Amino acid sequence: MPRFADRYQAHGVPVIEREHGVDVTLNQGTVSSAEFRARRRRRFNDSFGEEIATNKAVEVRTYYLPIADCVLAGNTIKPQAGMTITDGSETWVIAHTDPNTPAVEPHNDGYDWIIHTRYQT
Repeated sequence: MPRFADRYQAHGVPVIEREHGVDVTLNQGTVSSAEFRARRRRRFNDSFGEEIATNKAVEVRTYYLPIADCVLAGNTIKPQAGMTITDGSETWVIAHTDPNTPAVEPHNDGYDWIIHTRYQT
């Protein structure tokens, strides 16, 4: 790995997470991770459905979860569609509004998962 990437991970990411991160937990059924810091994009509205009459408006948000912190029952896991993220009092379901786009994908930096979510009402 290039020296810049190592320095960025060691010094830049902790500052970004401290200043712009949020405390979240990753959940699969009744099993939850320990609380950890993640980055997120602002929420926005999107719609999905094949026809205008069946479109449904939803709130969506993208999270950046550190791979090393995605631990359930002592095992580091890859988050899956259908799992949830608890962000304060809000619960977000891991799912993408576009069925042709994965809900979870690796970030180019190799240290984070990009997680697409929908607000669970």
